[in-house]
Amino acid sequence: MGTMGRMEDEELGRRGTRSQRGWGSPDLVEVAGYGGWRSISTGRLGPQMGDGCRETKTLLLPRWYDLLLLFFSFLCADTGGRSCFARADGPAAVLDRSDDSSSFPSGGDTFRGTESHRWRRLLQLHFPVGTDPDRIRAALTAHDAPALRHLFVAGIEVTPEIAAAWLPIAARRLSGVLHFKNTGAMNEATAGERGTLKLPCFEKATKVVLDLHSIGLTLPPSGVFTRLTDLELVRIHLHGPCSLSDVVSSSRCPSLRRLSVCSVRGLDNFTIQSESLLQLELRNLHTLQQLSIVALSLQKLKVFLCFTDPLNQSQPVANISAPQLVTLDWRGAYDPRSVLFGEMPNLQQLTTNPLCVYGGDTVSARNHHSLMLSQHFHHISKLILILFYLPVHGNERFLMEEMTKLPNITVLGLFVLACGHSFGASSFHVLKMSSGIRQLTLQLVTRRDSKVCQPGCICAEPSNWETEDLVLPCLKEVAINGLRGTEHELALVKRLFKWATMLERVTFSMVYFCETELR
Repeated sequence: MGTMGRMEDEELGRRGTRSQRGWGSPDLVEVAGYGGWRSISTGRLGPQMGDGCRETKTLLLPRWYDLLLLFFSFLCADTGGRSCFARADGPAAVLDRSDDSSSFPSGGDTFRGTESHRWRRLLQLHFPVGTDPDRIRAALTAHDAPALRHLFVAGIEVTPEIAAAWLPIAARRLSGVLHFKNTGAMNEATAGERGTLKLPCFEKATKVVLDLHSIGLTLPPSGVFTRLTDLELVRIHLHGPCSLSDVVSSSRCPSLRRLSVCSVRGLDNFTIQSESLLQLELRNLHTLQQLSIVALSLQKLKVFLCFTDPLNQSQPVANISAPQLVTLDWRGAYDPRSVLFGEMPNLQQLTTNPLCVYGGDTVSARNHHSLMLSQHFHHISKLILILFYLPVHGNERFLMEEMTKLPNITVLGLFVLACGHSFGASSFHVLKMSSGIRQLTLQLVTRRDSKVCQPGCICAEPSNWETEDLVLPCLKEVAINGLRGTEHELALVKRLFKWATMLERVTFSMVYFCETELR
């Protein structure tokens, strides 16, 4: 046996000794290489693992060629709570052999056409890069355990044809989680030319995550996702007559609780009516123009970088009815004439679009829309504001003075992207508008290559914050994260201590994760 083989055996021995209580099964089947056909054997993992597996049996695994990596975990319903593990540094399989040694496949069994009952207690399989989709389909078909609880597929430039070879079978077998992630350098513009993948109805799945790297997807026109509670769609190009609105509403997803839609194309209009939905996230939906949400149980809504198509200058339309909403993160276009929010008496936290500290008329108009959103709500517990410093060219003006009112809040989260500029004036103005806060979190976000601005920069004005008194009588707790120790930072910290005379707790967090707490 070579040096590498001895090292792996020693590592297995150590793992077995350390994990006596954590491993429910003493049997591990593992491959130590990738080339050609490799035989693997079973044996004791360590002196404390028991005496039931002294003999050696051989299992043959083939070498794979296609550009697809598959890892899927079969957690059988009859394992009785036992847990098994397999190392991820090579093709591996974990099987439960607690009842009979015949549960191991013989040397003649392969994934190509196995129909042996000896695979029925298979718990986990790990495949290397290059799994033939036909073999995936054979493995899914051959496994006759009551249910497939977890399936993870990571592919490289997977085409719809490759995915279609196994996805319908997985839909019939799955009673748990599907995570399908496709990566590669495929051109998004030609996604439609490669055809579309027809998504089957996962009637028994509880969670589905599809990150398809712009693979065209056709949604199922019929069927009910009865047990589905979590759905995540990422980098998908929607096609076909069936809309996402039809699929995710209560009539077809009666148990849906969390929905995330990110970087999905072909979604210009989105309507959801759900009685069960608790969390909804919409990100990078640039072409979205119409949004309608009727979700009586919704508690958390995040809309980020939507309604931003530069080729479509029409006014975005949104109508949100979510009376139980607690957290609203709306970092998209807002105009109170077309974006309508219903009554939200339970709203506790609001995040708005970033506010540019300096700029011209165009930037001022964008700021105005963000400020109108914050002013739409009169009383909320926590407000999160993001202050952003654009590059200064000499004709900008200080825009923070256009902020004349904020809702009544008790907690303020202030994120500052200063890019080397002084942020004392902007922070001072925000604090003056929210002098009744009890908690303040100041998050400083700075790039490593940021340089301090030159003397005479516009960020030095206005300078009244350096001398004007400000009283924050209710402020008890302050957390400042991302400190680098610059003069701009220290100047604001000194003034903050003078303004907040009733402080009880201050926490500093440096950028290099050095944290000091002062009481």
